[in-house]
Amino acid sequence: MAEQLWIRDIQSKLVSNTKIKSWEREFGVFVDAKGILRCGRKLGNADLTETEKHPALLDASYHATSIIIQACHERVHHSGVKETLTELRSRWIFRGRQVVRRILHGCTLCRHYERFPTGHRIQLHYPCK
Repeated sequence: MAEQLWIRDIQSKLVSNTKIKSWEREFGVFVDAKGILRCGRKLGNADLTETEKHPALLDASYHATSIIIQACHERVHHSGVKETLTELRSRWIFRGRQVVRRILHGCTLCRHYERFPTGHRIQLHYPCK
């Protein structure tokens, strides 16, 4: 619920952006029932949930987008860029891979464990049972 408020806040500022007109044509942007701008052409015929078929549009330059990426990174137990992007599937971030890489590069926990050799690295990737 709070994430939806953040998304709407980001998108309210995004509407005044001059690039939104080209994005509307390129991605088939539409407004859903909750008032969130979504991408219409990305995965329209895929066998996915509605939020994954039509991801919410986010601009990478907003701090709330960074917070959403960090939360997804923590949900995948600091696994990496690919896994974080998979967790972000219900959101479409412009220049997403580049932004995720930048944010993960600043993750202190990941940087701490990167200095250990692979065979001796402490595994953080498995949740406790």
